[in-house]
Amino acid sequence: RGVHHLHLSPDHFYHTTLNMTRRSSCGRGTRTNCSFTKSFGYWIKSARCGTSDLMALLMGICILLFASIVVCFLLGYFYGVAQITSQPDYVYYYPRWEKQLNRSDPNEAEIMETREYQLRIPTAIYKNRLKAIEELTELLRNLTGEELLPEDAEITIYQEYQLSTRNCGHTFSEFRVRHGYDETGALIPGNSASADINNDAEPPTYKADALKWNLTVADGYKYEQKLEMDIHSSHRKYNRKAKVKDLPQTFRFQNCGEVAAMFPGAFKNGITHPEEHILQEGVSLTIWEYSFKGKMFFDIVKYKFAWTLYFLSVDTALDFDAQPFPNSEFSIRVYSPGEGYGPWQYEALEYSASIYKKLLDYYDA
Repeated sequence: RGVHHLHLSPDHFYHTTLNMTRRSSCGRGTRTNCSFTKSFGYWIKSARCGTSDLMALLMGICILLFASIVVCFLLGYFYGVAQITSQPDYVYYYPRWEKQLNRSDPNEAEIMETREYQLRIPTAIYKNRLKAIEELTELLRNLTGEELLPEDAEITIYQEYQLSTRNCGHTFSEFRVRHGYDETGALIPGNSASADINNDAEPPTYKADALKWNLTVADGYKYEQKLEMDIHSSHRKYNRKAKVKDLPQTFRFQNCGEVAAMFPGAFKNGITHPEEHILQEGVSLTIWEYSFKGKMFFDIVKYKFAWTLYFLSVDTALDFDAQPFPNSEFSIRVYSPGEGYGPWQYEALEYSASIYKKLLDYYDA
């Protein structure tokens, strides 16, 4: 009469369950019921597999997934390293990593992408200015195949002074006003002044960080905007810049409010004291610029070759035997395909960088 404990082995349990389900379903049920009961029986039988086998299977799957993730990471890492190390000097082409301009965004639609390769030439070379320029021009002809005729060159003279907006809540990397002069040293009447503003990226090598500054110009002005990479022999940096053209020759910034009116988004936190004065930094300098403009590399690359020479006065700038200040430079500015509005092309950048590299070698810079 006591309680009897029934001990069933897995085989005994399987066959007992299978016979019960056959008697209850297969004997008088449909084919579907029979299939179900058989499947259920097979499932019960398969449950005899030990938990250790199941754990081993799951562990194998986890190891396989982890190994796949590691392999994918390493492939991406070595691809990135190869993309950097396999490029010639001064190319800097990273389309997979870098921010691409969104032309449907009003803040980015009008920005031209440019690069400026900068070269400091010893100023003693300019003892005979035109001879020094012709020497480098001949080298550029050989490197590019461009004619670069003297009659196609453009000479621009302007007086420049730098401004500081530290009283406005932010100091830009560069903020200047220029007033144009003709080749006789006379002020050009009419709308011959311009205003330039730019801010460097922080950190300097990231394009997206340069776009954090909104230098969009207010309506009613003639202007251009650039997202530019400045390239030197030892470093590079991105900056966003805007240039307002055709301002009256008498134009001057007086206070912070006038700057904010011309560049409404320039001050991220706005300005609390629009009446604060704009300060001039340093003395005014005169710039004598000699340049060629055109297209090279199958007309894909728009360029500007420019000698930008700094002098203390207009009279000195017009003396072709005068030696310029050490901050004078030669530069090659190139635009991305489509006049600066298309994406960069690797071959075009490689071509431009090769010219710059040969100039550095020539001047041992």
